[in-house]
Amino acid sequence: MSYIDQVRAAVAARNAGQPEFMQAVDEVLSTIKPVVESDDVYKNNAVLERLTEPDRQIMFRCLGRTITATCA
Repeated sequence: MSYIDQVRAAVAARNAGQPEFMQAVDEVLSTIKPVVESDDVYKNNAVLERLTEPDRQIMFRCLGRTITATCA
């Protein structure tokens, strides 16, 4: 099993039920496959693992209270 296949399997296991994300991962991995397979530096530095980590956004709302933040 190639490095790209291993990464794809790991991403599919972590993100089951997200077909749009998996479609994007498949498209990107198929595009960069020749470059990644030409040099072990990508595998040694876990580049694809970092590249395929989805962004997570947590949102919450505080009702009835005003919060003021200052940056120094």
